[in-house]
Amino acid sequence: MKGTSTPHLELLNFSSTGDYIFRLTVMDTTGQKSSSNVSVVVLPENNLPPVADTGPDLMVAYPYTAALLNGNSSEDDYRIDTWAWTQLTGPSDLVLSGADSPYLTVEGLHIDAAMGSPTLYLFQLSIWDYHNLTNTSTVTITYRKGTAVDAKSFSSVLTKEAP
Repeated sequence: MKGTSTPHLELLNFSSTGDYIFRLTVMDTTGQKSSSNVSVVVLPENNLPPVADTGPDLMVAYPYTAALLNGNSSEDDYRIDTWAWTQLTGPSDLVLSGADSPYLTVEGLHIDAAMGSPTLYLFQLSIWDYHNLTNTSTVTITYRKGTAVDAKSFSSVLTKEAP
């Protein structure tokens, strides 16, 4: 407790739930006293784990070589403190930006000679709330050969064309 001899009492770090009774006693300059009790009920915290959401899988067609992954639909009952995107599968020579944010920009998508077309890239979003509870979600980017018609239909989720 802080401020036990001031008009403002600060109660910190209750270690257990329960009913607590506090008594305030005041005395004037003539020595007259008066007291009053206040009851504080400490309940257990109802903290739920966060829910990671990476949205639907994406299909990207050549000549586009980049995509924006969106984890902004992830939720928590209080707040999300940490975001971490990682690449799980696919060629590892990509340029990733924003790996510690809700949005991951992926650049350098290409057809892998060993995998052929389509080439699959798997990404995982891990999130932690303020009590260090965690959750994950994955999203797949399927990269394939395409035509101009295919490429136009994907333009809303893609950011760059191949040179």
